[in-house]
Amino acid sequence: MRRGVTILEILVVVIIIGIIAAISVFTNTERDRGREGETVLGLIHQAEKRYSMDNSGVYYTCSPGCTKALIQQYLGIDIHAVYFTYSIAKRTTTAGFRATATRIGTGNCATKTMTVSDLSGQVQKGCSLW
Repeated sequence: MRRGVTILEILVVVIIIGIIAAISVFTNTERDRGREGETVLGLIHQAEKRYSMDNSGVYYTCSPGCTKALIQQYLGIDIHAVYFTYSIAKRTTTAGFRATATRIGTGNCATKTMTVSDLSGQVQKGCSLW
């Protein structure tokens, strides 16, 4: 009886490790992309609070038609968006706002959204990988 490991056994282990690594990289990549949306929505929330104090309680809205340039012009924040588009709409029940980040591109979280409103600075995430 021989002792040791066959080449086939080594190959199976290497394949399994490769699959686990690929899944881990994909999940971490999507999580990192989600951080962009969460960070920008946090910046928008803080900028909206300042804007409201300077404008008698009125919040800035630009939905549809939000662009990075409009957000920078009115809220004074520079957005370096790569994976999301952003919109800021008036909440329907009050004079508040609701900012939305919509994931662009491909993958499991494509077209999913995350939001923040004037009611809280808590970002609501629409994809479990974020």
